[in-house]
Amino acid sequence: MTADVCKVLVVDDFEDVRKTVAGILGDAGYSLRTAGSEEEAISVLMKENFHFIVIDIRLHGHDDADDSGVELARMIREKGIRSKIIFVTGKKVKGEHFNSVLEYGVIAYIEKNIGWIDIVRKTIEENFMKFDVFLCHNNEDKPAVKEIAEELIKRGLRPWLDEWELRPGLPWQELVEEQIEEIKSSAVFVGESGLGPWQEMEVRGLLSEFVKRKCPVIPAMLSNAPKKPKLPLFLREMTWVDFRKEDPDPMQRLIWGITGKK
Repeated sequence: MTADVCKVLVVDDFEDVRKTVAGILGDAGYSLRTAGSEEEAISVLMKENFHFIVIDIRLHGHDDADDSGVELARMIREKGIRSKIIFVTGKKVKGEHFNSVLEYGVIAYIEKNIGWIDIVRKTIEENFMKFDVFLCHNNEDKPAVKEIAEELIKRGLRPWLDEWELRPGLPWQELVEEQIEEIKSSAVFVGESGLGPWQEMEVRGLLSEFVKRKCPVIPAMLSNAPKKPKLPLFLREMTWVDFRKEDPDPMQRLIWGITGKK
């Protein structure tokens, strides 16, 4: 995906709705594709990447029992697609959908009332190209950190992970420094091997920049971290998230540290 053009897939069973949404978002400068069913959407997603997917909850008409859009969100996440999802509905919001919103990382659930497309547009504007957390880690811990990153995506957050975001052919140090200067939180992961050499340099930069901007730097002990890990002095003073324990839930604590919402 390009860094400057926002790509949006609109999934709705009504052609007029698809055309209207595509027209308004297209006029706002977004790159648009549309799909009329779950099957068509998955086919498109297997060929292209999108920043956002706008999904009608009911893709089989007006049946109140139709939750096909929720099923599509499930399939999208199972296939490892990281796009941000926006649910829309022509009916009243159903309470049972909220679990799906949390489970699949849906960033908004919008009723199709007057002005709803403008609400979709504003939601995209507010969330486009914004990372929630910088994932600082030793390369030896990357598999475990990727699992955590994928879970954060399911919860509606956008983590910055070097393997996903560093474009080949460009100086990676400059791109990392750029994120450290702009991103609003960081998680420093520590596993069995401790801090890596470059990770130690990142930690120094994070502590310096984030103290200045009053942003959280969250030490996170991975499940294989030693009992008494060696941490820089100032990092030791931060409240930990401990994936070696199940209670309190480390993922919930990490999200609390990132968002400030308990």
